[in-house]
Amino acid sequence: MIQNISMNKNEKPVQPMLLIYPKTNNRNFQSSYYNKFNWLEYSISNDAVLCFSCRHFSSSGNFRGQTIGNAAYIDRGFKCWRNP
Repeated sequence: MIQNISMNKNEKPVQPMLLIYPKTNNRNFQSSYYNKFNWLEYSISNDAVLCFSCRHFSSSGNFRGQTIGNAAYIDRGFKCWRNP
């Protein structure tokens, strides 16, 4: 998982460029998503995407019934490659 660290104005989303991304249900992440969604971060260890702004600037509140530790774009990541 991507670590939550203190930020400065020069921080950018973590966007590793891999030759091949792991497949989930015969689908996989595409690096072209970075161009479409510049706020997107990719976690190699979770094979999931996260939201740069959400992860770094969220407060410790609840999001529609979920605790911050369970919010998909902040902590777990999202990996529904069928409909990104």
